[in-house]
Amino acid sequence: YGDWSSDVCSSDLIWVAENGQDLWEYARIVHRGENYGWPLVEGSHPFQPLRKQGPTPISKPLVEHPHTDFRSLTGGVVYHGTKFPELAGCYIYGDHSTGQVWAATTRDGKLIKDVQIAQAPLGITAFCETPQGDVFIVDYLGSVIRKLERVPPAPATPPFPSKLSETGLFLDTASLKPHPALIPYEVNAAGWHDGA
Repeated sequence: YGDWSSDVCSSDLIWVAENGQDLWEYARIVHRGENYGWPLVEGSHPFQPLRKQGPTPISKPLVEHPHTDFRSLTGGVVYHGTKFPELAGCYIYGDHSTGQVWAATTRDGKLIKDVQIAQAPLGITAFCETPQGDVFIVDYLGSVIRKLERVPPAPATPPFPSKLSETGLFLDTASLKPHPALIPYEVNAAGWHDGA
C-alpha cells in the first residue's frame, strides 16, 4: 500500500465492526452504556424510525461505508507493529466482498482519517496480529492466510518512443532497414475500394 501521513490514535480501545442490514457497513469504538440504535438506525442512517428508542441517545459509528463500496465489513485489529510506523495505533479492517483493506485513525474519540491501504481479490473473514506486530488476513476465497506487506515500488518504465529511431524496429532508419527479428506480413484479402 502507499504511504500516508501519520496521525497516531489510542491503542487501548475496543473496536467493533457491524454488518449492516440493507445499505451500510460500519464500525465503532465501544463505550459502556452506549445505545447503538439498532433497529431504529443502520449505522447513523434511519432504518426503522417508528420503533421505540431506548432511554439514552443513539451513538453514531466512527466508520461507515455504503453498500456501493462495501458489502460485508470484517472487523480487524489495532496495529501495534513497527513495520508500518504510519499505521501505529490505527484500526485495520476490510471488506469480505471487495477485498479492500482500510486504516482508521482516531484522536480523542473522533475519526480523523479513514483511508484504503490495500485491495486484492480476497474474501476477508478475519484479521490477526502476531506478537511481532505483523498483520495477517484470513482469505476465505483462497483458503489461505496472507500477510499485510508494502507493495514494492514499480520499476521505472522507459518513456514512449517519440522518434522512429527510438523504437528498435529498424537497424537503419535512413534506409528503413528493418530489424531482423521482425516478421513481414501481407494482407490476405486486398482492400475493396470500388466506391459502392
